[in-house]
Amino acid sequence: LNRLDLEDVLETIVQRAAELVDTRHGFLFLHNAEKDVLELRVGAGFYRDAVGLCLKRGESISGQIWLTGKAMYDNHFMQSPWRVADPRFSTVRATLNVPLLRGGEVVGVIGVVYTEPGRQFSEREVVLVSRFAEQAVIALDNAGLYRQVQAELQERKLYEKQLRFLSSHDAMTGLLNRRRLDEDLERLSRRTEGNIAVLVSDVDGLKLLNDTFGHAQGDRLLAAVARILQECMP
Repeated sequence: LNRLDLEDVLETIVQRAAELVDTRHGFLFLHNAEKDVLELRVGAGFYRDAVGLCLKRGESISGQIWLTGKAMYDNHFMQSPWRVADPRFSTVRATLNVPLLRGGEVVGVIGVVYTEPGRQFSEREVVLVSRFAEQAVIALDNAGLYRQVQAELQERKLYEKQLRFLSSHDAMTGLLNRRRLDEDLERLSRRTEGNIAVLVSDVDGLKLLNDTFGHAQGDRLLAAVARILQECMP
């Protein structure tokens, strides 16, 4: 619950769920709202090679849980009608899937499997992993909220950086503006040694260009002149 990195939380959830039922193989699907599918985000054991697998509603046991919101287990998965026709999962003999619920809505599915003959799940494991899933959702929400806050802070820093830039630079050309010139002149006026050179220039024909072709073309000319000046400066 104290982990804040979302990817680390996802990995830990799968690892701990597998440890609860003494297996090496487990997985975690999360709802991809953009594609409206369940996407395999993290896998342990042979499920590592299946990361990125997507399921539609009702597809496989995990897809059924997405529809019903109820945990399911199948101790005869090799004969299950919900078996996915994928050779990577050919050794699965028993599977247990529980929903990740947020406010009654399925936001993901945790699954663990047995590949050894004779090993089976029972109601005890269903209760155990389901309770674990309740804590897992809290951990996911904490990590998700932290990521959101960090993104907002980064966006705010970028916005503040842009404001600082615009306070001292011309938005169109990127050159230092009159406010910055006044500040620099005030600072340079206190110098007791060294020389100061000031270049004053004009862009010929700018008014004619604006009147004839519009101010947008005039702005393009000013931006081009600004680039030339910047390239000439050491």
